[in-house]
Amino acid sequence: MKILLLTTEKWTEITEAVATARKVLGVEIHVEQIDIDLKNEYLYDTHSILFWNKPHQTKSIKTNIIHALGVSKAGGKEYDCYGIIADKKKALSDEIIDGEQSSSNGKQFIEVYAYKGRANKKKRWGYSYTTYNLIHEILHAMDSRRGVAGSALHTYLEKNDTLDAYISSFNETETLDLLPAVQRKADKLISTARLLGMDLRITSGFRSFKEQDKLYAQGRTKPGNIVTNAKGGQSMHNFGVAFDIVDRKLGYNLSSYQWKWLNVIASLLKLEWGGTWRTFSDKPHFQYLAGYTESEIIKGAYDTKDFL
Repeated sequence: MKILLLTTEKWTEITEAVATARKVLGVEIHVEQIDIDLKNEYLYDTHSILFWNKPHQTKSIKTNIIHALGVSKAGGKEYDCYGIIADKKKALSDEIIDGEQSSSNGKQFIEVYAYKGRANKKKRWGYSYTTYNLIHEILHAMDSRRGVAGSALHTYLEKNDTLDAYISSFNETETLDLLPAVQRKADKLISTARLLGMDLRITSGFRSFKEQDKLYAQGRTKPGNIVTNAKGGQSMHNFGVAFDIVDRKLGYNLSSYQWKWLNVIASLLKLEWGGTWRTFSDKPHFQYLAGYTESEIIKGAYDTKDFL
């Protein structure tokens, strides 16, 4: 899911919240600074919501305003979700409301409130107030996209002291445009690794030729480290048969023992692991070629039925 998040403040709390949400949920978040007066009554609607499964009257920033502000900052790009994260003390919303989520015309909208200083130190389900509020509303948006009732998250939280299992319940590859056989193998790799204590998510599935060229430029003509030797049309990602993984807690810093286990699992699933490549070791990378060579995949010399 691609999110455009508008923020009224330049706080460390917000920066940390965004970084954590990206890592834990595997969502793309683009942040833009805006300057609005949160005390302006015109920004808000008064309406009834379900607060922890109970009716509650509150004020929230109008969805059309969040959308309009988002589009003005989007630079022509399309996002699945538009949101705003703002200083709780400046807002006119009810004191007990820390965020809201809604849907309209296929788009998701989130309103998240941030806390600064001591008020942000108290933990909720292992996260700071600001980080938890952001993750909470994004989870609602993700649930809405997959047709899950908004009460599902609250029902889960009433019985659990960690969000780990709920986050892991999402199909990690459902929006990555992998070919069906590859997607099933990716799901199986993740679920099997979870039994061994790893909490993996997919960071990249299908890439367009343009996206691949941008990645190839990194470390060459653009800032950053070299992460690929493949130009557009040369990577298996460009054909929906490859994906990259990362661990939610450890990032790419898995132990040699854990990487070896991933290689074993991959072998059983007939996946090729980039960690075995001699010229360019790519540990996060896995691909399924169904017995074909990379050259045959690139030329289209394969039977699509083998990937269904």
